[in-house]
Amino acid sequence: MRLINTETLQLTQFIGEAIPPYAILSHTWEDQEVTFYDFTNIPHAHLSAIKPEGFDKILTTCRLARTQHNLSYAWVDTCCIDKTSSAELSEAINSMFAWYSASAICFVYLSDFHTRPAFLSDCPPDSYSSVLLSHLSLCRWFTRGWTLQELLAPKSLTFFTSTWESLGTKLSLSSQLSSITNISPSILLSTQSISSVSVAQRMSWASSRTTTRAEDTAYCLLGIFSVHMPLLYGEGGDRAFMRLQEEIIKETNDLSLFAWKVPRELAKEKHYWGLLSPSPKYFASSSDVELWGDPMHNSECVWTSRGLRITPVAGGGLSFGARPTYLLNLQCHRRDQPGHLWILLEQHGCDVYVRVWADLIREDRGILTQRSRVIYIRKTVNSANEEALKASHRHAVDFTAVISTMKTVNPGLYLDEEIVNREGYWDHQRSLWLMQGGRNGSCKLRFAPLPGMGSWEVLVGCDVYDRQPEASLTFVYPDGRQCQYGALQMEDREEGGGREEGHNVAGGSSAREVPVWRHMNRGPRAMQRPKRFVDWLKVEVSEVIRDGQPVYGLVIEKGPAAEGTMLDSPVVREKWNDPIGLLQVE
Repeated sequence: MRLINTETLQLTQFIGEAIPPYAILSHTWEDQEVTFYDFTNIPHAHLSAIKPEGFDKILTTCRLARTQHNLSYAWVDTCCIDKTSSAELSEAINSMFAWYSASAICFVYLSDFHTRPAFLSDCPPDSYSSVLLSHLSLCRWFTRGWTLQELLAPKSLTFFTSTWESLGTKLSLSSQLSSITNISPSILLSTQSISSVSVAQRMSWASSRTTTRAEDTAYCLLGIFSVHMPLLYGEGGDRAFMRLQEEIIKETNDLSLFAWKVPRELAKEKHYWGLLSPSPKYFASSSDVELWGDPMHNSECVWTSRGLRITPVAGGGLSFGARPTYLLNLQCHRRDQPGHLWILLEQHGCDVYVRVWADLIREDRGILTQRSRVIYIRKTVNSANEEALKASHRHAVDFTAVISTMKTVNPGLYLDEEIVNREGYWDHQRSLWLMQGGRNGSCKLRFAPLPGMGSWEVLVGCDVYDRQPEASLTFVYPDGRQCQYGALQMEDREEGGGREEGHNVAGGSSAREVPVWRHMNRGPRAMQRPKRFVDWLKVEVSEVIRDGQPVYGLVIEKGPAAEGTMLDSPVVREKWNDPIGLLQVE
């Protein structure tokens, strides 16, 4: 760290703990700033002539440090950093917050505050505060990105007008500063640590600030989030801000980092969004976001090539929103409001999700977590990703009609989603089994009986080979035996295992003969066999268009019994425990 000797105006290099007490300057850059090269290569007398405004800031900082605070050294960013050295610049920016924090006093020079303090003193006592606030709020210093950390880091800070007249200290002006910056006085005066504030709220402090270089929008926030990263000027502001968020989530499980939203007009133009915000400005509405507790107890977050991997803990994970969306609990809330904050996601792969409707942050305390498995959320979405996301449901298997029909056929059966959720391909909100766009795949849903509603289970599945789907329907008996068929119609059978006829139609056009009676008639010979099965259940599959993408739609149909048959025999139902109503006898 280079410091200016306040007596001789010579630069001295200090390393490590040998750094003496020093004053530090906070200001906005103007046209006549004195650079490191200027300060070390041009005579100071000449500098005062060619760059009077910039040089005067350095001279006055040194004079105030020496005469009012008895300090032998001062630091001014314009001349104490060799910005031609990328290594030195990177070290300085990563150390900037610490340097301001360690200063004995910080002088804030407001070059565009031209009102004299004497004029303000003449205001009536009841209007002084509001008049001062109106003048202060117009200063450019409060709009710049770098000056945010220069406001927060120093313990002692004094404000000066354009003519170097004192306006007051951070303590005496805390009310006005809080009103302008939307930062609570407890943070400004260091009675509350910055790290105790939610990430979203800290981001909101920078939402309306700007920097000359786009990348500095992210770099100026490093100290506020206690992270470090290499500087890559030329990468662009969006990319730099993405990297900053990646570093933040490595240090904390504070999910309020994702409590940002875009204007509705922008959300209408783009449906899919990454988990990370493109800019601090989208945190403008997050100034009142607070944490429910220590983020250490939140879901674990790790960056992977598939996106952010979230391993939920109690209370974390996904919940069901309005179809086809899911809700992610951010474990935070708005001040004085009890509802959790949630963002909306859609599933687009095996445990892979993407944010949608980025203009919305839902607030609700009545939502219960439904899916607590490990999930992945895409961190960014570009135009190429967006096209792939739109096609991610291509050739999925659509079980919508099957689920609806099964509820109608027998309300005593329920879809056991615990099993299908283990696979990660099941999109509950769309009733789709995602095939990841592959040519081959297999899926199966299990419908199990509710307590007291029987013991049969029904499996409905679809096998896809080389993009050719084949549907299947399987009964599972209490002893584990299975009978698989697509469309079943039983004819006369002679007792004792005589003539058998059966047809198994899977997928509509493909068919094969299956001796179904052989599977269904295992048991004590004393059990009475029905002589005719005239009712049937059929599952068919065909390619249909859903949301602009081809999917394999499964349909189940239950056919009527032949005329003159005795339907719903209580004896048969009791002995065969048939909850579906497949077995009909004469």
